[in-house]
Amino acid sequence: MVMVGHLAVPALDPTNTPASVSYPIITDLLKKEMGFNGIVITDALGMKGLTEGFADASLAAYKAGVDILLMPVDPNAAIDILDAAFESGELDESGLDMRVRKMLSLKASAGMLDPAYNPGTDLNSLSVMSDRPVSDELIQSISDITMTVVRGGNELPLKKGKTAYLAYNAFHNSSEVFHS
Repeated sequence: MVMVGHLAVPALDPTNTPASVSYPIITDLLKKEMGFNGIVITDALGMKGLTEGFADASLAAYKAGVDILLMPVDPNAAIDILDAAFESGELDESGLDMRVRKMLSLKASAGMLDPAYNPGTDLNSLSVMSDRPVSDELIQSISDITMTVVRGGNELPLKKGKTAYLAYNAFHNSSEVFHS
């Protein structure tokens, strides 16, 4: 995976567009010229270095070639905007299918799709920015809201009703699941 930051690099994109939403940097340079076929993730989309210049950073980053949109300011709004772009034909499903395949392939190569997968956790080695040990309950809570479980068929494109998005907002300690 490669994380793309929000810095402007005029030598690579003379428009001073932040790299995280720059098609010339992400698609032309990273993917085409350098041949990177892995997953591209943005830095947090709520950072002021990006939000001050882009009303719709999630859509801009997706169009630039990003695979994972990290921490949009409003996950519900980002999903609505992307859904509307798919509905209008501004975005096509083949790009989404490609992104899903890449992420599923990465998870499969790590064994995460195996029904017997158990990442295991050494509870004694964990701490949360303090000297206190982490409780089993906290670890279970974090796992419950962050783990991806995929079961069933693997044919793409995914049919309506088979796609879900999970958004977790650490600042508000809430999570929501969206289906399309």
